[in-house]
Amino acid sequence: MGIQIGKRHNLSIGGSAGRGWTTLCRNWQNTTTLVHCGGASTFVNTTAVSPQSNSYITVIDKNGMRRIRQDGFVYGAKAVVGAASQAGQIKFKVFRKNGANYDFVGQSELMALEAGGGTNHTVTFTFGTPIPCKIGDYFGYSTPPIALNDPRIMWGAENGGTPAAEYSDVVTSNAFGSEVSNYFPNIEALTCPPLVAITGDSISAGYGEHKSFYNIEQGSILHDPGYQLQQLIPDLLYQNHGKGSMGWNWVRTTGMVSALASKPKYLIVHAGINDAATSEVIATILSDMDLVLAACVANNTELILDEITPATNQNDVVSALARSYNSAYATWCATNHIKMVSMHDIYGKLRVSTGELDDLIDIYNGDTIHYSLAGKQKMAELWKQRIQTPL
Repeated sequence: MGIQIGKRHNLSIGGSAGRGWTTLCRNWQNTTTLVHCGGASTFVNTTAVSPQSNSYITVIDKNGMRRIRQDGFVYGAKAVVGAASQAGQIKFKVFRKNGANYDFVGQSELMALEAGGGTNHTVTFTFGTPIPCKIGDYFGYSTPPIALNDPRIMWGAENGGTPAAEYSDVVTSNAFGSEVSNYFPNIEALTCPPLVAITGDSISAGYGEHKSFYNIEQGSILHDPGYQLQQLIPDLLYQNHGKGSMGWNWVRTTGMVSALASKPKYLIVHAGINDAATSEVIATILSDMDLVLAACVANNTELILDEITPATNQNDVVSALARSYNSAYATWCATNHIKMVSMHDIYGKLRVSTGELDDLIDIYNGDTIHYSLAGKQKMAELWKQRIQTPL
């Protein structure tokens, strides 16, 4: 049963906490409904890319924002196929970056691409052989040779897109040096829903050492707070949709949208310090929060809201405004029966000029605003405690 505005929605863990979480994760993270985890989330039909008459073609999408977002397995895929005069075949592949090369991780079985189907139609595939994957892997496909170069996977035009192809069935490490500028392949990787999705600003993404799928090539997964949550709940799957320098308007229009598309049970939002830095009025923020909550209710997802934490690099005015936001957050959460993660004072130390806990405490201070590894681990600990504790 989904959460409702104005109604309490407590999580009941049966048996021991460990067994309860295992059961909850298993029940939610099943393959009954598959969700986006990599590749294109929106298809744009522009041009057809044909198999060769004398060799396989293997294609990967090198765009960082379309890399795999979730550990586990790719259970299926979608692809846009052009009109075909004869049947063909396709298999999907996962590769992992290793220096200048891309190491082959695994592939699906060879599946049919039917003839006909009209002009440019989307085909959904369910794999008999799921492909193992990790966050940051690359998704691709290969098609074997056929005499008439049919059927064709459609590619979309994109400024800065960099798909790469090799004319062979790549099952080893490969540099994939033959890039095609300003396109992307219309393929999408599908996986099971995660228990948790995260969105918000750079703190939610794990800056400065980790930058989530929006810039996933940079940084260590150890600094992803979602990864740290996964260490506390080993059966948990998550997707991190945070992005640097963002506020509540971006969360409402973009971060929440992609996060909820993964159909998580819980959406954790950490945002507000960038709004404070631009002196955003609280009424506007609360309006954005109302819309985020409404979308969560419609998605059968429970919203969890972080307090804003101290920022040593912000002046006294911004710090005071951030504290006032936290007071408004607390009132809003109480009114709407939303779980709020109390963080500000835990992360704070005294600033002499304000007499308040407006600076980051040394143990959690990474770069005056973002957290050290210990701070990210503490964040995950607080998330776990808040998810498990009824209102």
